[in-house]
Amino acid sequence: MKTVILKRDAFGKKQHRYHPGLADFAKHHGFVPRVCKPYHAKTKGKVERMNGYLRYSFWVPLVNSNRQG
Repeated sequence: MKTVILKRDAFGKKQHRYHPGLADFAKHHGFVPRVCKPYHAKTKGKVERMNGYLRYSFWVPLVNSNRQG
């Protein structure tokens, strides 16, 4: 996985320098990336739970249902 945030507060407070691919993707789809505080487990867990849900509760059952059909 590539680094998403190249430099924190590069352009001012809460204005980070992002990976060019992510910046283009966000601009194209009309959203602004929001980062978690470093070493702050309470905010990081909210993001990781969504990834876990997509991986284990959505994607795996979807793939298995397609294999059976």
